[in-house]
Amino acid sequence: MTSLETVILTCRECAFFSQLSDTVKQSQLLTEADRKLFEDMWAAAVDIENWRQYDLILGCKNTQHRLREEFGFTDEAIAIFVRFASYDWR
Repeated sequence: MTSLETVILTCRECAFFSQLSDTVKQSQLLTEADRKLFEDMWAAAVDIENWRQYDLILGCKNTQHRLREEFGFTDEAIAIFVRFASYDWR
């Protein structure tokens, strides 16, 4: 498990993406490369291509699959991104 993934998992109970983002920005454990990876993951999670079907469940599945393929994080860490991305598309 990477340091970034560890930090993401500390935000399981966060209610807003901004809380997760702030935690990543402020973490002493992370490098600039980790922060860039976080930004890349978020961009991939909210990419319109994942959400074109206008069906929330399909959008979540598409996003989950894409993040797993592109970034290889655990399902739990990916689920946090999918949850926050789905809030943007509801």
